[in-house]
Amino acid sequence: MTNAAVVTADVVENQIAEYKKQYSAFKDYYANLEKFNIESLQEVACQRDWVYLRKISTILHVILSIVAHPHINNKREEIVTRIEQAKQLSNEDFTRVMQDGSLWKRYGVKMVPENVYYYQHVDELCIYENQFICLVVDLLLQELNEYANFYVKMLPSMKNGILPRLDGKKPQRILRYTDLLKRRITYFKNTHFYKEVSQAKPISRNVQRTNILLKDNLYSRVYRFYREFLGTEERFISYGLLSDYTKTLVLKDLLSRGFKFVKESKQGEAYFENKAFSLIIAPYGAKRGLVFSITEKNTGVTAKHLLLLSLSAWFSDVEKAPAGYDTVEAVSEWARVNVAKRADDYEEIFTEEKIVGDYLDEKLCVAAADIDVYDRYCPVCRDKTPLEEGGVYHCARCSSRYAFTKNAEGEDSVWFIRLRRHR
Repeated sequence: MTNAAVVTADVVENQIAEYKKQYSAFKDYYANLEKFNIESLQEVACQRDWVYLRKISTILHVILSIVAHPHINNKREEIVTRIEQAKQLSNEDFTRVMQDGSLWKRYGVKMVPENVYYYQHVDELCIYENQFICLVVDLLLQELNEYANFYVKMLPSMKNGILPRLDGKKPQRILRYTDLLKRRITYFKNTHFYKEVSQAKPISRNVQRTNILLKDNLYSRVYRFYREFLGTEERFISYGLLSDYTKTLVLKDLLSRGFKFVKESKQGEAYFENKAFSLIIAPYGAKRGLVFSITEKNTGVTAKHLLLLSLSAWFSDVEKAPAGYDTVEAVSEWARVNVAKRADDYEEIFTEEKIVGDYLDEKLCVAAADIDVYDRYCPVCRDKTPLEEGGVYHCARCSSRYAFTKNAEGEDSVWFIRLRRHR
């Protein structure tokens, strides 16, 4: 395995490219996958997150330097003040005082000017560029909270009866660092700078380029950081890499289940089969997903599943689920979700191998079952009278679909075409 300190997306991409070069024929590629040890994209993502958090630390130091010596706008404003507090009156100021009787007060028979119009110069802190600094800090705090919430899911737990591969040291390290950075932001928000500037109406995230943001050394560093990291969600891998990576894990899993390679079409479809199933894997879109067509041999029933690929930990790039599939799910290097439901409904992070393994477990799930019972009660939610059409049963309550078959031992069994348990 490559040294963890230098694992990048390029390393993983090169590993796949070298393996493809070594086994150019797909038959050989598939047959030797058991020996192919590929780096983890989760490891790559963890390291990139750590680097990014260090960049946030640096930019917060820059922002605190700005707070110590901020740009201000020196503006001239007119006020009414007591005559003894005014420094020097111009002829125009004196003329206005003579014309405004409300500024005079009678002392016996005398009228004496008590207040005067006066222009003073005021240092204004709440300028556009300083509002931009506050915007950046608010966005950084939002990102740090998202990182903290995400890495909490990575902490090992016994909630599901097993521990994920990621040990507790990596998420704990990042969680401690996010807490440190949030404390720095809390310090910033307690400064006079933030308290005064934040009272103004927030500026748009479509930040205007000003001379200060472009030419001042400190402000320009914050502006470049904003343009590079806060304008859009960062994507550290491509759909092509994630597609090749996910397909590699899928094929390794199929190989471990005893699936034999049958053929490959010119359209990139790969055909496999074992004793119970025949299976076709086809690309979807511009490497944006994989389509699984699974046929149960005893019944001849075929299920079609779409697994979309997401470059976002929050699945923000996944579009509405298309029709025509028994299931539509999305997978990133971190999790798998049901596209029809919320994209952040996963509660714990497991290895990429387990994510892929769980997916195939559900699609190839066959369990011994009494047909006389489960043709009347849904085997998933136990709802009464599921609907049957063409040998396939459908539960109106939980949306599960299943068909009756025989398992490897010849027992009456049920094949779950679509499971609607917690997903």
